[in-house]
Amino acid sequence: MVELGQWEKALSVAPGVSMKYWKKLMQRRADQLMAEDNDDAIPYCVATGDIKKLVTFFSGRGQLLEALLIAQGACEGNIRAPQSSAANHTTNDVDNSLLHKVCKDLAEWYFQDGCSVLAACCHLAVDDVELAMSSLMRGNELELAACVGIVLGEGANQSTAYCLQLLARKYMTNPTWELSADLLRMIPDNHVLLAKLCAFYPGTAAEINQLHERCGLPSLEECKVLAEEAVNEGDLFSAVKLRLLSPEPEVALQIGINHVKGTHTSASVQQLEVHRKQRFHVFFLHVLVHLLKRREVCVPLKIEQLSVELDAWRACTQANSMYVTHTHTHTLSHTHTHTH
Repeated sequence: MVELGQWEKALSVAPGVSMKYWKKLMQRRADQLMAEDNDDAIPYCVATGDIKKLVTFFSGRGQLLEALLIAQGACEGNIRAPQSSAANHTTNDVDNSLLHKVCKDLAEWYFQDGCSVLAACCHLAVDDVELAMSSLMRGNELELAACVGIVLGEGANQSTAYCLQLLARKYMTNPTWELSADLLRMIPDNHVLLAKLCAFYPGTAAEINQLHERCGLPSLEECKVLAEEAVNEGDLFSAVKLRLLSPEPEVALQIGINHVKGTHTSASVQQLEVHRKQRFHVFFLHVLVHLLKRREVCVPLKIEQLSVELDAWRACTQANSMYVTHTHTHTLSHTHTHTH
């Protein structure tokens, strides 16, 4: 009956042979219909619980929403193949991986179409918080990403902190500088970030002190005094940071330069010189290998052989040079005689 194309009749009597044979016949029929791009293959895949084949079929046609519905239905237990309970755990893992894959593909399609919010929703549907936050930030939905991260809490702490930094950088303008400081204050371990913000602030001394107070930092003059104390105590990092916040930020550069000069002792300079020579030797060997590859030579090479070849090359070059000089002189002499 299958050879005659009477699939319905064959499938109706196949269970009389065995369920295994019926399932195999159903899969053959589904494969045939899929090769013809025929939607009639769908009920055959559903009946046998072949979710992976059905998801691949829809995905290949660009019907990602349909593929998502099938994968979700399988995860919820609405589409299930006749099987023993021992294989249920493995089947659930496969269905979950399919659902994650389809959601990721659909999210990428939405993002490429300019719908970063819908892309983030797809990632959140499968609890992929990191990719959801990434989609919102890549789509420049920073405010929404910050709100989502705050609501999600601990699972999105790292992404939320990065998003708040981007938002703070966005609002580092004269009308909204204080908003930038408030955003940075929402980040744990924000002391260095607030110091950077205040160091970039271009306002007057009174405005800078006001911003320092809002960020919990000392005033300009207090930073200068504290920086000198940090230098005396050997706290280089605090000294540079406080100097950048003081009325003389250029002094921080000098402190850093002096520290770099002090760390580069004569021994370290000699070590750097050795590394430089080693890099030159490696480069020389690299060039030599490429030159040797361009001609047929006997391997292994000996120093004496290289010396002989080098002398021969020099002699050949010198001979060519003498020939060119002689030819040029003869030509000039002939031209001079012809002119006279």
